This record gives sequence, C-alpha cells and structure tokens, in this order.
Amino acid sequence: MRLTWIMGVAIALGCGGGGNDDAASDETADSSASADGSSASVSDGSSTAGTGADATASGTGVGPGEDPWDFQCHDDEDCGDGTCVPLVEGGVNVCVGAPFEATMCTPGMSGEDPPHQCCDTSECQAGLCTPSPYGPSCSGAQQDPINVCATDQCAMHDDCAAGSACIPAGALGFPVASCLQVACLRDSDCTEGAGGHCVIAPSTTCCGDGQPRCRYADSPPIGDECPP
Repeated sequence: MRLTWIMGVAIALGCGGGGNDDAASDETADSSASADGSSASVSDGSSTAGTGADATASGTGVGPGEDPWDFQCHDDEDCGDGTCVPLVEGGVNVCVGAPFEATMCTPGMSGEDPPHQCCDTSECQAGLCTPSPYGPSCSGAQQDPINVCATDQCAMHDDCAAGSACIPAGALGFPVASCLQVACLRDSDCTEGAGGHCVIAPSTTCCGDGQPRCRYADSPPIGDECPP
C-alpha cells in the first residue's frame, strides 16, 4: 500500500492539481501556514485536521475488493509518522505530516540564483519559508523551486470558493493550509455513475496529482505509468 502524491516541495509543472506557482508577497503565497509550522485547524463546521510529525507521511490502506487506485489512508499506521484525518466527517481521508520548510536558498539548475523571498522561516514577517510551487502536480518540464513566505489561506472549507476544500498544512504536498478545487469530499458527492466513491487518486493522465476524485465501478485504470 502506498501514497502517490508529492509531499513537500513540488518542482514539476502542475497539471490537474492546485499547486502554487508564483512568488507572492512576503505575507502571502497563494496558500498559507502558521509561522512555526504548527497545526492548522481545517473544518467545515464539524471536522478538524492538524499536522503530524513527518512531512513525508504516506500509505494507502486499500482493502480487498476496493479500488486499487484509491490511495487514501484509513488509519494512522498508513501515514508513517503522520496522522490520518478526514477532510470532512465521514468523508475522504488524507495523511497529514509536518509542513515542509526551506532551510537554505538553493541555486538554480542554470547556476543562477532564483529570486528567493527567503532562505529560512526567520526571514519571513509571517508564516513559514517553503519552496514553491507546491501541492499536487504532474511530472513534466522541471523548473527551479523558489522559496516564498506563505501563510494560511483558510481555516475551514467555507473560507474557500465553491467547489474547493481547505486542505490542511502537511497534506497532499501543501506546506500550508490551502484551498484546492476538488471533485468530492464524500461518497455521496459522486453521483455520475454506479458505485461512486470519493477517493484520493491521480488523474488518468498524471501520476503525482493525487487529490479527492470520484471513481466508479466502471472507472478505467489510471494508467501504466501510475501502477497501484
């Protein structure tokens, strides 16, 4: 059992995900987090999610007869040193680990220094210093990661636009609590076919953009490039 989403820094161009790819101001970066990387409460009015102890928490928890492309966790053991939490009560689960923080400024692939906003969190007026882009993303043409100062974008799902969910810091590759457009949060959201389930899975054309998606009894395999 395993988890295929990218945790921590994503250095690939995003496809189908909600990764951050621009260097925002020192106070915000399209997503957000607390200055010390502490837990970010995420709620729709009933559920909360906090960080665990490992930014690389992973696992699947796929049981017999379940969709082999469902990479959500089912208990803390699936998450290494992290914690398995539901995004909403009775909904899809994600592993939450300690948010990834930058501790140095790395040179670019060309040898030139990228326009980093910070080299570590002590240089941020608020939030934490983290490499960007981040969040679920596909493999593709590489680009230099740029350190940005980021602060929490949301504390509950209602803080996000319709159709988006508040993803806790340390989940799905987000170092900060971030709004992500999702297809579902519960099985009851999946009504376009028989046997609909809300799962954590990559898109059919990408491996690393694991996020909440609906899969049905007749959903095709993700693809040979993303084996279960």
